[in-house]
Amino acid sequence: VGTFLLAYWLYIDGVDTVVRMSVDFGITLGFDQVALMGALLLVQFIGFFATLFYIKMADKIGIKNGIYFGMAAYSIIIFLGLYVTEIWHFYCVAALIGCFQGGIQTLSRSMYSRIIPEQKSAEYFGFFNMWGKFAAVFGPLLMGSVTVLINNAIADQQLAARIGFQSIIILLVLGAYVFSKVDLAEGEAMAKKL
Repeated sequence: VGTFLLAYWLYIDGVDTVVRMSVDFGITLGFDQVALMGALLLVQFIGFFATLFYIKMADKIGIKNGIYFGMAAYSIIIFLGLYVTEIWHFYCVAALIGCFQGGIQTLSRSMYSRIIPEQKSAEYFGFFNMWGKFAAVFGPLLMGSVTVLINNAIADQQLAARIGFQSIIILLVLGAYVFSKVDLAEGEAMAKKL
């Protein structure tokens, strides 16, 4: 459970940072705030339907592979942030985020429920929710620090913001590495013993 929680904290920090910092990123690129709010609504609208599809996909490829798929997709989405120059680019990236945000969150909760003791699920989920509240703490700090360092070096705020945005990939890579250490079958067996 501890290994999963560490992996979850890392990759969900990356996921939440993308969502929470996207408007600031768009403002730095010079986009209108009203248009950016529209992009956030688009994420929510697409996310509802995409989550249903994502769950069906995970039934076919497995829950762990579904979470890996979400981390890989988020890494690609973040990389695409380098090329956002027009508001419609921003909307395309927002639509992609909507395709994966709810799915990775849902599968994470589902996997967690499989590796905790059923009779103690309230306590474990209380801890899981508290752990999730600490997400998007390190990501914005990492993104902001890289952006400031790059901006000081090259004095190009937009390029610095794009490169700073790329730093979030580090959290997803670290999360994937720790997640690779999670043994779902062993976790399920231990949960039944407790």
